Amino acid sequence: MLVSGFLEQSLRNATAQYAKKRSQPVISNYVIKATNRVTNLTTEKLKEYLLAFDGSWQAQLDTLLADETKDAINSIVALRHSVAHGQPADVTFERVYHYYARVKQVVVALEQMMGIDS
Repeated sequence: MLVSGFLEQSLRNATAQYAKKRSQPVISNYVIKATNRVTNLTTEKLKEYLLAFDGSWQAQLDTLLADETKDAINSIVALRHSVAHGQPADVTFERVYHYYARVKQVVVALEQMMGIDS
């Protein structure tokens, strides 16, 4: 659950910085408030959200959110749902650590793509 929350919060922070850097305060305030509703970020939902900012990111996102990275993000969301609904979750520390490493790579890549390197 924490890894999924980390991705969501990182995306909120990144889009807030992106909006502040590129828009007037009234627009960036709206973006910041709107991102609070972004949850359960599967790769498809993540792509859809980011492409609403800039459609030219499509190719980069397709490359970034493919294969093992896609599986890691989608698995984290599925695990979050299982745990939240009291279902058994066949998960190990090693697997979650692997997912977390992938998510961290995604966060760094998204910040670079958005031009807000931290």
